[in-house]
Amino acid sequence: MRWLVDGMNVTGSRPTGWWRDRPAAMRELTAELERFARRSGDALTVIFDGRPFELDSDAVEVRFASRRGRDAADDDIARLAAEDEEPGELTVVSSDAELVRRVEAAGARTLGAGAFRRQLEGPESRYGRAVSDRGETMESEGTSEEQGSQEQDQEESGSQSEEQQGGGSSSGDESSSDESSSDEGGSEQGESEL
Repeated sequence: MRWLVDGMNVTGSRPTGWWRDRPAAMRELTAELERFARRSGDALTVIFDGRPFELDSDAVEVRFASRRGRDAADDDIARLAAEDEEPGELTVVSSDAELVRRVEAAGARTLGAGAFRRQLEGPESRYGRAVSDRGETMESEGTSEEQGSQEQDQEESGSQSEEQQGGGSSSGDESSSDESSSDEGGSEQGESEL
């Protein structure tokens, strides 16, 4: 499988403070992509917005947008998808609706940044679900030790939930907004730093 990753969109899909040190965030994503490439055997290319700097990888092709400014990496990604000889075998990773529209029109497949982030975390999440190559979760058998630990985690979270209900407030909502990340993955916050 071949992947073309909108680097800043995936980076910006989680509010980790990445905008305070964009190069460090780019290095961190590249390291995650390297681990994924080694684990999966898939070919990955990541394209970042911003000023190019030394960011080498032996497992991932790292590129910077060919120009500066708004949608620079998006334009390069859309062009690469349109020029690809087998776009149906290419999966573009982005939650940017306009970029998704453009690459799907060229014949490429797409996967949102949040779903891809879950794949980067590995085939097993902390909840014992395997993630398919399409970002879908599947129940995992796991070892009996893992299952016992998961059952204990569920019991503990159940008692915490009861305590929270008794207290009248619930601050334990762990809902995620991975799939609804902002257009450009929040990269506009650091746009002036380019």
